[in-house]
Amino acid sequence: MAQNTFKKRPQEEQATPRPQGLKKFFRWSGSQADSSTRFLPYFLYVAFFGILYIANTHYAERNIRKINKLKNEVDEYRLDYTTLKSEYMLAGKRTEVAKKAARLGIEESNKPAYKLVPKRSILFGTVKTKP
Repeated sequence: MAQNTFKKRPQEEQATPRPQGLKKFFRWSGSQADSSTRFLPYFLYVAFFGILYIANTHYAERNIRKINKLKNEVDEYRLDYTTLKSEYMLAGKRTEVAKKAARLGIEESNKPAYKLVPKRSILFGTVKTKP
């Protein structure tokens, strides 16, 4: 008759292998190596979006600074435009034009304007005038 003996389980027969690659890097003690490498993808995922968030914040702040700079520049140009427009409107008035023309020796006519009417037309011959 056969003798009863305990069977050894495969886990007990083999010695625990040494961790390789990243597992060796994250090995603090025994079973923690598996848990640390298990959470590595999640950590990298959160780190990536954290870096992306920080970069987006810097980009937005830089754009705000540019917008404020351009806004100040537009305000300066608006002031210049308003000043020049008022100067040109003043320079275009009849009295101002008369003053500048007087310096050149040109005087304003006192006669009323009149219409020139031809006595003869090239196309139609004689032209009738209204009495």
